[in-house]
This record gives sequence, C-alpha cells and structure tokens, in this order.
Amino acid sequence: MPLLERVQQALEANNKNSCKTLHQFASFGDTEAVKSLVENHPDGKIDINIVAPRSKNTALHCALIFKQQGFIIDYLISKGADINAFNCKGYNPITYAIIHCRPGTQALQKILHSRPSLSTITFFKGRFEGLTIVDVARQHKNEEAVRILQKVASSLSTDKLDEKDEMKYEGGSSNATEKIINNRGYCQEVGISDKGKEVCPICNFKVKYPVKMSFIEFNQKQAEKEYYNRNKESSTKDIYIQRKYMDQFMTQNNGEAYKKLCQIEFHGVANMQKLRKEISESYSILHAVQDSVDTLRGTHRPTSSDDMKGILTIDNVFLIDLCSGKSLTAAIFGALFTKENNNHVLAVDRLRPHMVPHFLSYESSQYLSRDIFDDIFFKELEQEVYRQTVNEGRTAVLVGCHLCGILSERAIEFFDKIPFIEILILSPCCLPKLSKGNHNFLNKKIQCAEESYIAWSEYLKKMVASSCASDDTAALRSYRDEEMHSPKNSIITAVRKKL
Repeated sequence: MPLLERVQQALEANNKNSCKTLHQFASFGDTEAVKSLVENHPDGKIDINIVAPRSKNTALHCALIFKQQGFIIDYLISKGADINAFNCKGYNPITYAIIHCRPGTQALQKILHSRPSLSTITFFKGRFEGLTIVDVARQHKNEEAVRILQKVASSLSTDKLDEKDEMKYEGGSSNATEKIINNRGYCQEVGISDKGKEVCPICNFKVKYPVKMSFIEFNQKQAEKEYYNRNKESSTKDIYIQRKYMDQFMTQNNGEAYKKLCQIEFHGVANMQKLRKEISESYSILHAVQDSVDTLRGTHRPTSSDDMKGILTIDNVFLIDLCSGKSLTAAIFGALFTKENNNHVLAVDRLRPHMVPHFLSYESSQYLSRDIFDDIFFKELEQEVYRQTVNEGRTAVLVGCHLCGILSERAIEFFDKIPFIEILILSPCCLPKLSKGNHNFLNKKIQCAEESYIAWSEYLKKMVASSCASDDTAALRSYRDEEMHSPKNSIITAVRKKL
C-alpha cells in the first residue's frame, strides 16, 4: 500500500486524531510513516512532542516502551523530541530506554549521544526522587546500562555543564554541598549529596531523610488548623482530623515502634504519601485482629488503663496481608511486637520484590510477589498456612485492607477454602466493575456513592456468611470505623470455631 494512503487510513481509523496516530506509528517503529505524518500532514506539521492527554507520553516515550532502538529513535531525536519529558507516571525517555530497551543499549546510547550530561543526573522529584540515573539502572538490574552510564559520566568534566540543560545554582548546604538543578525534574550534582537526602545502608540509594513519618504530628496540626479555619459552606475537600489511632501508635511501648519506623531503613513505608490516612487504616485493621483473636481464644480482657489507651497485645499470630502494597500494616505489626510474641507476617502483592520495603525480608516477615488469582498461588498459600498453624502453632489471620472490587471476593474464597485460616478481616474499597461477575446488590436502587458502598459491604458480609455456613462460624460482624480517614470504612470480621 502506498505510504500516503497508509497514513491516511490510520488517521481515519483514529478519527483523525494525529496524536494517537503518531504514537502508534512510533510504537511500531515505522519511521517512514512517522516522517510522512509529521512533515506532510494536511493541517500542517505536527509537533513531535505532542503528548497523549491522559498518559502524557510523547512519541519518544511510546517508541521506547515498545523496545524500539532503530531508526525511529534517531529520527525523533533529530526532529527535536524532548528527551527530558516526564509522563504522568514519572518516567522520562532515558528511564524507559533503561527499563524496556533490552537486550541491547542502542536507544540509551543514542539518547546519551544527544545529551551526555544525562549520565550524571539525580532526580529530585517524581517516581525516582533521590535516585541517580545509575541507581535506576541498578534497580532494574540493567548492568550493561550501568556500565555505559558510568563510562559516559567519567568522560565528562564535573565542573562543566551542558548549556542545553538550562541549569541554575542552588547552594547554602550545611555540609559544603552544592547542586545544580534544572527545570526538567532532576539535578546534576557537583561532587556532593542532596540536601535532605541520606544513603540507605541497605539499598545504597539516596532517600528522603528524615522520613515523612517524622512529621506526622506536624501534619496533624496543619490538618486541624485547615479544618477549623475552612469555609465549610464553600469547601468540598474532605479533611480528616481524627487522631486516636495515630496517638496510640506514637505512644505504645513508649513510642518505640514509632521511633523504629522513623529510621532510614524503613524509608519504603515511612516516605509514603498520606501517612496519617494509612496509619488510621492499619490500626483499624489491627484492632479488628486483636478483637477477633480474643473471640477465637475466649479471652476476656479486664478493663484496664492499657485497654483504655488502645494498647495492642497480639501474639502467636500468622498475619497474611493480602494485596499489601508496601504494607504499612505489616510494618506496624512487626514494629509493635518482639520475637517473644511469636508472630509472623506474610505480605502478598504484585510488586516486584526489589520494590518492596526492606523490613519484608526480616526473619519474622516474608513477601511473595504473586497474582492472587493464580491457582498456583492458592496451593502455595494453603501449604504455608498449614505449616504456620500446624507446625508453628500460630493462628492464621487473613487481612484484606481496602481491597478493590473482586479482590474482596477472592479473599473470602481463600477463607472459605482454606480451613486452617481461622480469622478473616476484610475492609472493602471500591465496587467491582460491571463487567466483573454478576452482583445482585447492583439491582437495588442506588442513589449515591455512599449507598453503593454500603450495599457492596452488605453483599460481601452475606457472601462470608453463606460460604462459612457449613463451618458454623462462631462470630460474624460488620461495623463502620469512624476513626479511619476514609468514607470507605467498613470492617467485616469472621471467626471460625476452633477445629
């Protein structure tokens, strides 16, 4: 098919969306089509750096995502493709060249040939905040990229900057350090470390330190100030100022758990966003765990000053944190209790192992990077639950904190089919997509998001009740925890009778 006809057909198929068509041709590595579209478009030349509305990807991003390393990269760069552009996920072209374009380093070398100074950058914001570009290559286990970046960096003079980078000086550091920051989202260092950054002794990456966890009390006061000063009639922003769980966390064991999580080794969770919200959710779950364990074991706690303060005392528990993310719940659980409590944590998520916090490799914790809908994982979980309960004598507790959609149903399925899991703690989040299964609760007349969430929670509670009817479940309850910093604050707990 003639080139112009092929380009015209692609435009018509995309409703004359030039951006989408350009990005498709770039993804395919179709240099001739890209050239024709850019230089011979009926409406005039197309901006080579036009971005997709949602992803903010440029044509260069798209080509690199699809592992293109040939002439398409040369053409895009020659036409002025922005090699510094960040998309909505915090990636720029050089990071995509490192992550996707392998085996081989042609794309990386072409970018570096265009801008050698990129080999010495340190990101000061976004997804790779605090990391050098070499750190990014190491994190993604691209040793060939590491070697090339180091070679290019060593050939540069450390006191000479590329004029194209539009750099500006930022000094005043207390340890005689200086950095040159550009307006593209990263900085070029001059023999020194960033202000407010320290090197983690475990991963050797530069991370924000002191960690954000150190400032939660300050953030709480700021939220309270904003809450009481706001114009309630015009404000639509939800501001949560409940501090019960945060205070419990900061004071239990004389604050030792809080101090522990403020250490640099815990930066993976201690630098998370919305920490007050995350703490309120994790503590809500852990209180539900303690109440359910007490119900299972028939423990009757006398009212004491510790109980009034919300002090948690959990022991001999195997906690399974399903779809854990970076698992602040597991971090708090591990920090609150010592080896004498004989607890163990299993965190499960699809994050790659090198991306999870360091504490998940400790003796009392483990992490599995798994798809929970995989049948192989079901067998794996069943075997580990048996080992922890029968061999180690622990009580298996399955926790799902703010599980989205059908993930909640999968958690209930695990509880139903693995009898050695004696306790289920479930906090549902968003509703499932309409395409995912047949959910009867959707037949009700729902007026608002709040009613939808309540109906979804009731549906899940009934699902737990029906799945466990044959076991004569000892206790099944649901409630709303108003101390949680979220409108989606339902907690469903189920406790099996002892086998």
